[in-house]
Amino acid sequence: MQSIVDFRPEIIEEDEIQISDDNVNVNISEQYTNQQDNTKLVLKKIGSKTFRTKIIEEYVRPNMIGDIENCFLWRKRWGKISSTSFCFSEILGLVQTGLAFSAASFNIVLISYLAGMFGVLCIAFNRFGSYSKNESSEKTSQLNEILITVGIKDKIPDLMDNILQDTNDIK
Repeated sequence: MQSIVDFRPEIIEEDEIQISDDNVNVNISEQYTNQQDNTKLVLKKIGSKTFRTKIIEEYVRPNMIGDIENCFLWRKRWGKISSTSFCFSEILGLVQTGLAFSAASFNIVLISYLAGMFGVLCIAFNRFGSYSKNESSEKTSQLNEILITVGIKDKIPDLMDNILQDTNDIK
């Protein structure tokens, strides 16, 4: 069982394979010549510059362009969602405060209930605004990473902070 685990074929010449094991050295020549030639041909084709160029042109570049477009699109969307959510949160906070004062003045339970519900909605919109802001910043970070990978050293500023992500680069 151990010899199966330690199986390491080594190509010695074009028509010979040597299987190395601690106790056994076996030379196999004519029987596997056709298989080995096919394997070498396949490995040569797979590792060729043309093959790599084809993969880069047909898959890597289009996907990177799609990722860049997606990051730009979603960082804008998350930024707008965040701003809208924070705006609704402020409005609901004002409504909640007004209802709370009204409930105390008029001593009506329904107004107290509505004030509490508007307060909960205010907190929910505020938290969702924070989440959206973080998502927008994350998309900006992803976009900057992709641009660095492509070779573009300029950084895209974060929509939510209006400053660059990495402040160490600013002189």
